[in-house]
Amino acid sequence: MTKLDSRLREALKAARDLSGAGDAPQRAGEPTRGRQLPQSTRVRALAAEQLVRMGFDATTIDRELAAERAESHRRLEKLKAESVAQSGARAESLARMVDAQREAWGGVIGLGPPTTQYLTLDSPVEIWATDGVSLESTTIEPYKSRAQIRLDASESHDWWHGAYLFTTNYDFLHFYFVWENQQSESAVVDVNAILILNGFCSAHSQGGWFFGGKGELTLDPTLDLLQTWTQPLSSAPPQLGETWNVLDLVADSTGFDTDDKTNYEVVYRGTAVGYQQEIVPPGQNLIIDVALRLGSYVDNSEVSADFATGEFYVMSPLVGLTAVYPAIGAVYAPSN
Repeated sequence: MTKLDSRLREALKAARDLSGAGDAPQRAGEPTRGRQLPQSTRVRALAAEQLVRMGFDATTIDRELAAERAESHRRLEKLKAESVAQSGARAESLARMVDAQREAWGGVIGLGPPTTQYLTLDSPVEIWATDGVSLESTTIEPYKSRAQIRLDASESHDWWHGAYLFTTNYDFLHFYFVWENQQSESAVVDVNAILILNGFCSAHSQGGWFFGGKGELTLDPTLDLLQTWTQPLSSAPPQLGETWNVLDLVADSTGFDTDDKTNYEVVYRGTAVGYQQEIVPPGQNLIIDVALRLGSYVDNSEVSADFATGEFYVMSPLVGLTAVYPAIGAVYAPSN
């Protein structure tokens, strides 16, 4: 038992590293777009009047914009070159994933009716968050495990700041569940999890004469299966039902002569995420990572996700498993 506990602790540590470094794919379900506060147009009218009096030179502005676009293109090409340099290592990683799947399926082919087990994991073994999330409290108890979190992001600059490539930053709240295959045969496992959200989100963008801001906040419940029996530890190949976008909140004041925008949304919903036919070898642990991914994009704007005030929370109450075992030992197709 001590050896198993030590191995599992090491696997959980490796899972943290993998979860923090992974580029989880985004797959949209039915996102909520949020509500917008009524906006005044008096600032826009005043700005237009003043610009005419000032003798606004559109040609000069266009020339500067073209120079900034060229610089942005150069930076983008540099980022692409760095990605190309890493393409070989990523190709090797993908090849290992294919080999692992092929080997796993070879151990579960059987004859006769299979044995099926239905299981429920009522508590995670760990709750944690990445650096951008303020984790204010965690509670682990059967069917009520939850966390109270906040995310606040902002960025402000003058309109003549120069050429920049703004990107969306992703942070995560993780609930780690663990299941061990205690049988002597590989199991084909279906995993279903629920993530419950109760909170308030907002996005505010700054308007102005030139190049107003834009803020965007996304919320995506996700599921990742971490295979502790692989070296190094790896995620199962992605499937369609692992990620759902439940909120895409945008405040957009981009363009010329724009007003401030403020959008908000009361987030109150549960979302199911799932994975079908994960193969777990005998005696091995499967780490089930139920997470909330929070995406923030800020350019002269601010976004906020509050799941901590009052009775706000993020909850992962349970994980349901269906484990199917072959009726007899492995049966391999004859080699050519």
